[in-house]
Amino acid sequence: SGAQDRLRAEILTGGLYESVSMADVQGYINRLRLATTDTERQQLMLEAIRSLLVDGLVVVGDIPGPNDPGFLVWPGGIDEVMAELTDRIIGQWTQPELWDYSTWLDLTQAGRAAAEQARGQ
Repeated sequence: SGAQDRLRAEILTGGLYESVSMADVQGYINRLRLATTDTERQQLMLEAIRSLLVDGLVVVGDIPGPNDPGFLVWPGGIDEVMAELTDRIIGQWTQPELWDYSTWLDLTQAGRAAAEQARGQ
């Protein structure tokens, strides 16, 4: 969909400079008015992230804390990662402090290449 393509592009562009938090993803959706209801926002977030994972452009993980800049990729395949992400986002939607800055996306090498190519167009 057009909204999903726009969100994917924002995530990739943002990821060129630093890891992208779920708060960032929500901000992209809200700023660009890509969805109007919470259900649409959740669906858009999850579908866009799944598509980026399937395409090998991002990984999902945690950043332990401000004094530990390492990125810890979640173990498992796409389905396991998406199940955990769904639990965090949908299961804790009304408590964003539990997931918005504790769940991150990081570009893969292929993701960086795709973002650079898109930026150059």
